Amino acid sequence: MDGVTPGSSWGDAPPIIGPDSAIENTLPAPAPAPRTREVRDHILSPSVVKKFALAVSKKKRAGKFTRVSEEFVVACQAEFEGRLRGLVNTLDVEAVTKLVPVDGMKFTTKVARDKAAAKLEELAIAIVHGKVMRHPSLGKTLMD
Repeated sequence: MDGVTPGSSWGDAPPIIGPDSAIENTLPAPAPAPRTREVRDHILSPSVVKKFALAVSKKKRAGKFTRVSEEFVVACQAEFEGRLRGLVNTLDVEAVTKLVPVDGMKFTTKVARDKAAAKLEELAIAIVHGKVMRHPSLGKTLMD
């Protein structure tokens, strides 16, 4: 009467599946989940960050690091975003624009935007350089 509950017939009983059953041993192994890259808007170029980090390692850390992890790049981007957010959060722009709508007006000239872009490049360089220089000398991979 194994597998049969009281009041049921043989056809109603669920099959017994266990490590020794023929049913479980014939099931195909589940396919591994496909690796997908997280789609995200990068504000720093990952390839440039890696290339520059390895150049800093070669010049200032005697070539100690030969690889750059994805986590290192993400940490550089996070610090860059945080610095930008900190700059914007010091201004109360939202309160002002609620009072006086700007409707697509641009207050900065191309010269100002070019200067800002140059300063953003300098900030990115300083962040990556600092992370390489502060990284402990463990292994060959720059990680966060």
